[in-house]
Amino acid sequence: MGGFEYSLLQGHRRLVWDLLRDTDAYYLNHHVILVDFTAIETVRDAYEAASLPKPSYVALGLYTLASVLPHHPHFNSYLRVYPFTRVARYAGIDIAYTLEKAGASGETILSLSVLKNCEVYSFGEFLKQFQGQKDATLEELGYHRTHRFFLAIPGFLRTLLFRILCKPFPGIMRRIAGTVGFTSVGKWGTDITTPLSPKTMTLSLGCIRRRPMERDGELKLVSSAYVTLTYDHRVADGRDCARFGAQIKEFLESEILEPALANLGVKSP
Repeated sequence: MGGFEYSLLQGHRRLVWDLLRDTDAYYLNHHVILVDFTAIETVRDAYEAASLPKPSYVALGLYTLASVLPHHPHFNSYLRVYPFTRVARYAGIDIAYTLEKAGASGETILSLSVLKNCEVYSFGEFLKQFQGQKDATLEELGYHRTHRFFLAIPGFLRTLLFRILCKPFPGIMRRIAGTVGFTSVGKWGTDITTPLSPKTMTLSLGCIRRRPMERDGELKLVSSAYVTLTYDHRVADGRDCARFGAQIKEFLESEILEPALANLGVKSP
């Protein structure tokens, strides 16, 4: 009669709501950087030439974040607001990101995954860790069991317990959702996103396309992508994020060649 029908909000969306409930968009800032992906394509082509699976853009983006973040430790942190305001800087990098997984009834579920202490891995070890999580089932990842546990608690009580038992404790928040965030909207065709993130730093990778860019004094079509850095302005300034972004860009455009090709026993050009 009214031209609409009600349905329940999906469980995983309610958990996202819980996580974002205390996130204030006024504190978030976004830096968008256009990155030349020529070096990334060189890495992928080298692996294909060696009869190895091409590293995915997501894997290479995650590895870049894990490699650059140790030089900017203030972004690998958690702002605790209650009961007293403190900034906790984490020892070790746990990157939270999402993976598409098949549910019990065959539906596709977007599941949280966390690459733990990923700053210690070599390039080859990093790819193995990432591939292991891609190949794992929901139950093997473990996070889905935690989600089901939280969803069994009534919403009003879950919110209260989360604020009392989780948010004041950086160690618990690390176990729940890592120390830094990564999202890849590019695989669905989106060029740029500015996420509403509860993290001090979240890196978003946009769609990889051939775009006109200046190279060697000429305008050429090159493989490229927009990288968005979303950060909590209460914790860091725009200058800090700009420096971080410049190093992310440099790593993706050139520095990634050395560890990636060395894993194949090939010297970078």
